[in-house]
Amino acid sequence: MGSDNITIFVGSVQFKTTRSLLKAIDGTLLSDLDETCNQYDKEENVYNFDRDPELFRHILNSYRIKEVHIPRTVCPFVYKKELQFWKIPIQLIAPCCWQYLYESESNLEDLKIVVNEDNNYKTNWNAKNYIFPETNLVPVTEKKQEKEKSSSNEGKDGNMSKVWMFLEEPGSSTAAKIWYYFYIFVVLVSVVLYLIWLDPSFRVPRYLSTLSEDSADVLRLNSSAYNYLKTSLYNEKIMMAGGTDPHPVMFILDVFSFVFFTFELFLSICVCPNKKEYFYDLYNLIKIIVCISMTVTLGLEINKDILKEDLSVARFMIFCRALTSLRLLLIFRLRKIFNSLHIMLVALKHSLKELMLLLFTFLVLVVIYACLIFSAEIESDMFPNTQLTMWWAVITMTTVGYGDFYPVSTFGYIGGVVCAINGIIVLALPIAAIAGVFSNLFSRNSEFQSHKKASEEEKQILAATK
Repeated sequence: MGSDNITIFVGSVQFKTTRSLLKAIDGTLLSDLDETCNQYDKEENVYNFDRDPELFRHILNSYRIKEVHIPRTVCPFVYKKELQFWKIPIQLIAPCCWQYLYESESNLEDLKIVVNEDNNYKTNWNAKNYIFPETNLVPVTEKKQEKEKSSSNEGKDGNMSKVWMFLEEPGSSTAAKIWYYFYIFVVLVSVVLYLIWLDPSFRVPRYLSTLSEDSADVLRLNSSAYNYLKTSLYNEKIMMAGGTDPHPVMFILDVFSFVFFTFELFLSICVCPNKKEYFYDLYNLIKIIVCISMTVTLGLEINKDILKEDLSVARFMIFCRALTSLRLLLIFRLRKIFNSLHIMLVALKHSLKELMLLLFTFLVLVVIYACLIFSAEIESDMFPNTQLTMWWAVITMTTVGYGDFYPVSTFGYIGGVVCAINGIIVLALPIAAIAGVFSNLFSRNSEFQSHKKASEEEKQILAATK
């Protein structure tokens, strides 16, 4: 074949070009065409390829201009596979097409995150295999073995699986949805109890434990002695917590909440199919912390005299009481129903790099401005140490401005202005990136939910016609 001309049939469409043109990009499939190729037809003296002729027109054009441009009418992933088939290096993609290609890849990665995080993904349908068919290329024999294995496991652990679905998946049944809303109701009641626990209107004389003779029961003291203890030794909240008990109705509701959360936690651990993943889940760890802290606070609430005997025990009770406020986070169980709330949590999870960047940059600037203000105010008594200047820098950069500490010198004023402006800029930039992550995930989730709904409706129509 001494002629430079070459004829190529792609999907029954004829293309005529020259070998010298195809040599413009070395190492590709077209540049190495010869008579030994499997696609060569000796009788017709042509090369046959079963590919898309419309795409090949753009592939051939890449040899003419020595760079790759992706047509906007073609899916970038399809065109990328076409480049791989013709062995054209991806480095030749023109910069004007980078956004079209890599933005699509980024959107696909976000979609994979949404699919993997979908609440009903593991139970209702295999969304991963549905959306990404290449992962579903499993031999029939292997599928049969997996089906037999899953059926045997279902027979063995069927009851535990049903209980787990009842506890964790509100979409699995009507009873599960009722249980789900009842759980949220108990969480809200528990939170309200926490908020009004030390309200004087809901405190009564002590009845949970017997008082010792030397116990400072505020309800047995006269008003002058009570005011003395309140102003000189203790504050009113401590006197209220130690000298009174919650209203019996409040206490009963609090005990019910404790029993409810503990029973649900114990049952979910018993029926959980994967104990390791269960304890790695932050939400489940919060439930464990809440149950432990409620156990401690209820035990010490019944026996308050221990608090009087040992101040460290009283402080420990206050710490545990503060931990019980985490019960409010149990409201995030709503993520199982409100998908947008779940996507917000997923966005935070996948924005750790941006959050760490924000924290690191913020801490560096806090230290810098703390040192500058301390030096600028060295002659004043406003900032006795750098710890207070760091506190001032944090409050100024977040534009809170309590006014408890402030510069009084000219250089201090200048440093304060620069610190406040810099704080706005530093906080705004990473937050925009985090908002971008949420926006992308929210858009991909909307697309996925629409696709999922359409697929389910299609299945129902097909099932009805059979």
